[in-house]
Amino acid sequence: MGKDEETEFKKPELLDDILQETEELIKIFVTSIKTAEKKQK
Repeated sequence: MGKDEETEFKKPELLDDILQETEELIKIFVTSIKTAEKKQK
């Protein structure tokens, strides 16, 4: 039981990190799509 409580406590921090990384990846992805669209024209 003790280990589960520790994991629950760490989850929010982990989620924050994952969300930040995901946001950055999405920004990079969107930028590359925009660049590719410009090159096509």
